[in-house]
Amino acid sequence: MALTGLFLATLAVWARDTSEGQGRTRRFLEKRLAHGARWMNRVPGGPGGDRGHEASLQR
Repeated sequence: MALTGLFLATLAVWARDTSEGQGRTRRFLEKRLAHGARWMNRVPGGPGGDRGHEASLQR
């Protein structure tokens, strides 16, 4: 669902983007992907989401 929402939001930005090389759309998408990556680090089972749990098991 999140990726579909991101796709639709990016499509809406792209449809109105008159910047050179669609720079506004590129920045929009890069910012949202970076934000999503930070959130995935907090999700259990995500890349880095279990780091605290793994560290406590090694002690």
